Amino acid sequence: MPTSVKLDDLLEALVWVDNDYSDCKAFIDVATGAILTSTTFDDSESEEDLPEDIDNEEKYLPMPTSRDLELGSRVVFRFAEQELNADEKEWVFDIFRSKGAYRKFRSFLENRNYTKKWYAFEESEQRRALQEWCEQHGLEMI
Repeated sequence: MPTSVKLDDLLEALVWVDNDYSDCKAFIDVATGAILTSTTFDDSESEEDLPEDIDNEEKYLPMPTSRDLELGSRVVFRFAEQELNADEKEWVFDIFRSKGAYRKFRSFLENRNYTKKWYAFEESEQRRALQEWCEQHGLEMI
C-alpha cells in the first residue's frame, strides 16, 4: 500500500524549496509521508535536525522544485492558451521573449483583474504536477 502524503504539505514544501533567498530543502519520509525541511539561512544550519541517512532515496525522497516539475513559463503559456483572447495571448508570448517577463506578466494580470484566475490556474497545475510526481514515486497524494 502506498504511503500517503497530504496535498497541503506538498504545496507548502514546494514553496519552501522554491525559496530564492536561502538553500531550502525538503524531503519526504517514504515510510510515513512526513515532510522534513532544512535551510541554511543567515549562515545558521538546520540540517542537524535531519536524519543522518537523509541522502538514502529509498527512505527519503528529495522534494522537487517548480523547475523540476516544469511549472515555469510552460504554465504561463497554458494559461494564455486556455484563458486569454488572441491579442492577450500573443502579448504574453511576446513578453516571454525578453527579460523581466514575469514582472510584466504579473502587471498584466493585475491590470486586467486576472490575478485570482491566474492563481487558481497555477495551483491547479501545481496539484496536477505533484499528483504525477507522487504516482511516479509510489506515493498517494491525499
